[in-house]
Amino acid sequence: MESIQVAFAGGKALPNGGRSGFPVLALAMFLSALGGSAANVALPALGAALGASFAELQWVVLAYLLGLTVFVLIAGRLGDLLGRMRILRWGLAIFSLASVAAAMAPDVHSLIVVRFIQGSGAALLMTLAVALVRDWVPVAQTGRAMGLLGTLSAVGTASGPALGGGLLALFSWQAIFLLPGGVALVGLMLLPSRDRSASPPSASGRAFDWKSSGWLVLTLALYALAFASRWESGFAQLSCALLASLFGYGLYRSLSASPSPLIDLRHLGAPGLRMALLSNALIACVMMGTLVLGPFLLSTGMGLSAAQLGLVMAFGPVISALSGVPAGRLVDRLGTVRVAVLGLGIAATGAGALAVGSAVAGLAGFLAGMLLLTPGYQLLQSANNTSAMLGAAPEERGSLSGLLALSRNLGLISGAALFGGVFAWRLGVNPLHASAAATQAAFSTCFLLAAGVLLLGLLGQWLLRAGSVSA
Repeated sequence: MESIQVAFAGGKALPNGGRSGFPVLALAMFLSALGGSAANVALPALGAALGASFAELQWVVLAYLLGLTVFVLIAGRLGDLLGRMRILRWGLAIFSLASVAAAMAPDVHSLIVVRFIQGSGAALLMTLAVALVRDWVPVAQTGRAMGLLGTLSAVGTASGPALGGGLLALFSWQAIFLLPGGVALVGLMLLPSRDRSASPPSASGRAFDWKSSGWLVLTLALYALAFASRWESGFAQLSCALLASLFGYGLYRSLSASPSPLIDLRHLGAPGLRMALLSNALIACVMMGTLVLGPFLLSTGMGLSAAQLGLVMAFGPVISALSGVPAGRLVDRLGTVRVAVLGLGIAATGAGALAVGSAVAGLAGFLAGMLLLTPGYQLLQSANNTSAMLGAAPEERGSLSGLLALSRNLGLISGAALFGGVFAWRLGVNPLHASAAATQAAFSTCFLLAAGVLLLGLLGQWLLRAGSVSA
């Protein structure tokens, strides 16, 4: 942790207690990612121990994603109103207690409920970690800090399966929840004692927008259920999507009428923020495509064993982790818009390389595509997070951080539905029973689509850059 402090302090004290507090922000980002990936490896063991069906085990994963998606925006607003470090403390406490409760769950239904609570704690960790960077890190080093947070998020995602597998082999499935809970408790004790990052007095007198929060929870929960859950009935999925649209309209009306809205709709009129949110969602959508479709290509299309598949699938997160800090440094040097354009360009090239390279060169082509796509993702993430935090008023940093996290999570959910649907449509049969050639063709179709999606984002960023230069 001392090395993280020195990396930003340069031997000097950071403002607002950042020297002692930034390692906890890094830890919070790591834990939020770890909580979503470590439990997946334990699903077979959970099924045997708790007598759970495959559908119930899917909900163990989905519940965490639901909690994370539903509460990111609320977490940011609470931080702006009540003090960002106070809400970070709540997040660490909730995450720790929920992790311990998950280890003690007597049945799968209790575990699903606790996983939702754990995901809500992770939402507080993820959102407030990004928001507090601007409070604790000098402006000139904000990009570097955002890059490091991106690195820790990637490390959490990449190390989750390996760490979970090791704990499962040495102990039991309970250890997969107990260890992160204990680490969160350590982070809670390491936070600076003085809360110097509290919101300005102008924010403290504002009331929390409970009505809009209710509409938001219903809208996002139904959206996630419609697109992230696999329903046996298409009617149930369509019903959830329609209800999400109706509740979304209710959310818009509530935000427009609120004197202290959960989201200030005027922010969405800023072209830079709109583009950051859109490009965040687009690239997250594509990254989820690699996680959903990659295993089918590698196993069915290329004949890799389970162990080989795990190693290859860890390649992307490892490259993402290595490229996070350099991406942040590049943001500090070149500016946010240029780096966003560069990131989307590299990512689009990587998606195209996945589509063509995997068909032509097999595994080498797949790895080459990931070698481009993941650094492009980190460049864009660092640029977008830095841009939003540098342009945010002190009393709005939490809300804007929540918006960025929300756009990313919605992109992940949408990506699972979009690319999974296109993949299944292109195959025309159950993916588990498809031939190697058909699997490769369907994968290439999906990632040609992904390249097109990213090129649309690149066009938007380029037009934004041209507009900022001409202005």
